[in-house]
Amino acid sequence: MNLADPGRAGEDRRRGDPRRMSANRPRVLAAVTWGYLTWSFLPVAYALRASLSATGDTPPTGFSLDPYRFALQGGETQSALLQSVKLGLITVAITVPIGTSLALAFRHLPGRVWRWLQAAVLMGIAMPPIVFAMILLYLFAFVFRIGLTTQAQVVGHGSLAIPFVTLVILIRLISLERHLEEQAQDLGAPPSEVVRRVLLPMLGPAIAVASAVAFTISFNDIVISRALCFPNECHTIPMLLYGGRSQDEPSPPAFALAVLSVAVTTAVLAVSVFALARRRARAGAVA
Repeated sequence: MNLADPGRAGEDRRRGDPRRMSANRPRVLAAVTWGYLTWSFLPVAYALRASLSATGDTPPTGFSLDPYRFALQGGETQSALLQSVKLGLITVAITVPIGTSLALAFRHLPGRVWRWLQAAVLMGIAMPPIVFAMILLYLFAFVFRIGLTTQAQVVGHGSLAIPFVTLVILIRLISLERHLEEQAQDLGAPPSEVVRRVLLPMLGPAIAVASAVAFTISFNDIVISRALCFPNECHTIPMLLYGGRSQDEPSPPAFALAVLSVAVTTAVLAVSVFALARRRARAGAVA
């Protein structure tokens, strides 16, 4: 015997049965998502297949690992790969502390001036890289005269990545509840201890993501790297790939070099995801 209120039952029917709603999933959104993922991985799949080509024809034919051996045996390629990885690691080491400090300042320091500074820093995301590269080129070549070497590239990559790192960490800070800091202060913790023992542990996932973003921005940059590099010693992998654009068709070694670049950035992202998963597993074990 159904003792439910008939009026309430009619209202539930008008609102929709959850089981019926779960059956009618947003198929359009799913189709758009799968379509985007397919389109995103299609160039990578073709580059992987072309990098294993035995002839270099279009479409690729045969299978061979010789393009990878040829791409890695050259001294210029090895130097460029080392330069790209070095720039990425230095960029992470510089931008993550600065971006974290800026995010903490923007979150906790009141006043209109700090809001304007926050807007100015985040506006760096919207600045075209070519404009930023030309400004840095003029400053380093004619004003400061420090030379167009690795030092200039580090400054350029760091300046380009700081707004992105700040934004990632600031979003995480905004999502945290204020009462956690207030409780720590009520227990007598000074501001430095609140940051070190309360905020930084909770910012761990955001810092890991920001590190991966900073490394990827630096590793994949070509505009600033090319503008701020005069000798051949500071060439990067994207610069080598761009240097071969005059060919009618990219060669299999060029595709192999592109695949290796994707593999490096993917490995950095995988390490970040693994660190996040391990941190969550430890937190669940403690809870």
